[in-house]
Amino acid sequence: MDHALTGDLIGWVAALVLAIQLLAVAWSDFHTFTIGNRICIALVATVAVAVLPGLAGHPVLGFGPANLLVGAVFFAAAFPLWLWGRIGGGDVKLLAGCGAIAGPAWWSVFLLLASLLSLIAIAALLAVRHWPVAAGAPAADQCDSLWQTYRATRHLPMGVPLGLAALAILGLRLMTQV
Repeated sequence: MDHALTGDLIGWVAALVLAIQLLAVAWSDFHTFTIGNRICIALVATVAVAVLPGLAGHPVLGFGPANLLVGAVFFAAAFPLWLWGRIGGGDVKLLAGCGAIAGPAWWSVFLLLASLLSLIAIAALLAVRHWPVAAGAPAADQCDSLWQTYRATRHLPMGVPLGLAALAILGLRLMTQV
């Protein structure tokens, strides 16, 4: 099989797997306020597998060894925040995977998108607090539960904005690659 075709196939499969993993992270964190170790390890492992064809001269999604380095830098930058209790351990691990997806070419765009989506999440949480959904509406229990969880823990499910920002970066990578 042609190496370029193999790289393209690996790229599309990796993109699909990464998209599913990022959506799973967002869903899990929104509903349980936790991000499991397995999904974060799988995220970084998927990027690492996507890097391998690039080492042979056939880059997949533009991934290279520098992507893993950016993931490590994101992890190192977020780790002290976890030690100080500012973010959760799952968020730190997720940032490693997101940094690896963003890589050196897209890390700043990722941080900008993640910041904007975080602000939107905070605004939505405040909207739920100040303008509650009508009782009996399908989303009423979910909104009330989200607010009560926030009040009890003072933690936001940051996996949602981080996962969605990484998903957007993945989409941008696909669009600029084709």
